[in-house]
Amino acid sequence: MSHETVQRAPERPDDPVAEAPQRLSAHHSFMLLWAGQSLSMLGSSVSTVVIPLVAVVSLNASGFQVGLLGFLQTVPFLVLSLFIGVLVDRVRRRPLLIAADFGRAVAIGAIPLLALGGWLSMGALYVCVLVVGVLTVVFELTYFAYTPRLLPQSLLLAGNSRLELSNHVTGFVGPGLAGAAIAVVRIPYVLVLDAVSYLVSAVCLLMIKDAEPAPKPSNRATPRQVLTEIGQGLRALFGNRYLRPVMLNATAYNLAAQMILTLFVLYATRHLDIAPGWIGLIFAAGALGGVAGGAIINRAVKRYRFGPTFVASMAIVRVALPLVALVGGGPMPLLVGGFAAIWFVTLFGLVASNACVMTLRQVAVPDELRGRMNAGFRTFSFGAIPVGALLAGVLASVIGVRETIAVAAVLVPLSLLFVVFSPVPGMKEATDAAPRDRLETAPQAS
Repeated sequence: MSHETVQRAPERPDDPVAEAPQRLSAHHSFMLLWAGQSLSMLGSSVSTVVIPLVAVVSLNASGFQVGLLGFLQTVPFLVLSLFIGVLVDRVRRRPLLIAADFGRAVAIGAIPLLALGGWLSMGALYVCVLVVGVLTVVFELTYFAYTPRLLPQSLLLAGNSRLELSNHVTGFVGPGLAGAAIAVVRIPYVLVLDAVSYLVSAVCLLMIKDAEPAPKPSNRATPRQVLTEIGQGLRALFGNRYLRPVMLNATAYNLAAQMILTLFVLYATRHLDIAPGWIGLIFAAGALGGVAGGAIINRAVKRYRFGPTFVASMAIVRVALPLVALVGGGPMPLLVGGFAAIWFVTLFGLVASNACVMTLRQVAVPDELRGRMNAGFRTFSFGAIPVGALLAGVLASVIGVRETIAVAAVLVPLSLLFVVFSPVPGMKEATDAAPRDRLETAPQAS
């Protein structure tokens, strides 16, 4: 099957560091962003464990209250992303990042302070996590759009792979750090670690000295104008023949994969009698796979081209994860070893493919559209996750846990078809997706 190819796009005028050194370590501003973000990710992974424990252990929350707490943490991504994307494209991004970090430090830091004074309640905890959720949407959409200001396009993949690597390593280290801290101090006080991590991230951002140009003048942000600008971002997403299939692939994959991920611990512990300690070992193997994937992806793209490497990394995930459905019994070492191998290979491909998709999204649209386009991408792809979790619960109650995992295992590989039958496999470099005519993807506001 042949694919239509396009000539490589030249460095765009909005690439402010096109002539910069070709080593990440030489880009001081990016290194500050990466260091601060890595510490912030570590703190967030601690909070992921501690906040539910605050609710259950310290406040004696019911099952409904714990569910509502999780809902408030994630709902801002679905409800506010498109609107925050407009904000990201209208203002300077570094001040927005700094404000989001300081705001999250205050909101998370309020929880141990309220506990110290004896004023902590579920209502107060709801407010704190909701504020953190909103500001996290602001930060993540903004730093995605801001990173290309700190690196040349030729180093974006390396930078994104380093950020993805930090995300998965801290996701593994954080729960262990939380457990050690809980053994020493009261549960709410552990959240001081997360508050401090946000402050450190803000300080790192304050140390960045690169000048950031003012955004292009925009019309007054009336409701109609905001909706117009959201529409421009969505047109940039759906109108790009590279972004559209990747977004559809990510949405379909997240829907099906979340069905497996939602039921995995239940399946492993209750149906296969795997002890919780072994579950931790399986997830640790996944973290190691993520490290390997992040370390190799940049060299693989240079050797085998962007498109084939990107598609291969996605294929690895979509072949490995469904194998969970085939592990149905046997000696405990074989079960644990099989799941550990599956998680290692899955995270290997996931970290590599995530670095590629981040880079593709960053170079495929002009700077003034990055926030809105990414908001649309995340709304669809992340929006599939809670739907997949809900679908897993419903199907498991009707046809059974293993049967539901088997259904999802069939659906996961099918998501790749969106990309296989698209121009993506024929890409030489991520910059192939850059618009030839900026006006095609950035219509003027009316």
